[in-house]
Amino acid sequence: MYNLTQKQLKKILFPIGNFTKSEVKDLAKKFGIFHLVRSESRDICFIKGRHQDFLKKYLKLKPGPIFDTSGKKIGQHQGLPLYTIGQRKEIKVPGVLPYYVLELNFQNNTLIVTNNERDLYERKLVAEKVNWVSGKGSQLPLKIKAKIRYLQPARLAKIVSKVGKRSYLIEFSRAQRAITPGQSVVFYQGEELLGGGIIY
Repeated sequence: MYNLTQKQLKKILFPIGNFTKSEVKDLAKKFGIFHLVRSESRDICFIKGRHQDFLKKYLKLKPGPIFDTSGKKIGQHQGLPLYTIGQRKEIKVPGVLPYYVLELNFQNNTLIVTNNERDLYERKLVAEKVNWVSGKGSQLPLKIKAKIRYLQPARLAKIVSKVGKRSYLIEFSRAQRAITPGQSVVFYQGEELLGGGIIY
């Protein structure tokens, strides 16, 4: 929703008004139509089975080398689209230590992994293509709460400065695990959705 503009929002109609989801479910039970309420989807609803199997079916994947943080080649990946920052499972490298995906280098088709989970934690990110739902930005620095993934609670942060036409430097009060380029970061103040952008 952070990409919505005021021009779009002024034409939106909310058919259930101010009712919460739980209130709507209670009304559905009361009127005997609860069987029409579908189970909720928190994932990609059209995929049955594993994500990797779906991607393997529809993408042309190019295998390549896996390197550890010292630059040593330790394995072979099956195609970079099958991996995400912070991932532990399905890496398939020999040894007893757990490895985590640290970086996907598409230019060289290499996967960089670490066996130190602390390497995944960072406090800063740059957000590109930022949209402000109000139509205008706020005075900086700006204290906010920010989310870098759907199921994560919003975390204390601040928008430090503008670093490009629509790019901003965000700094969290505590380091966050697996900040992932290409994913969205969304800004809040209290209940208000201020906007968001794409992690660079």
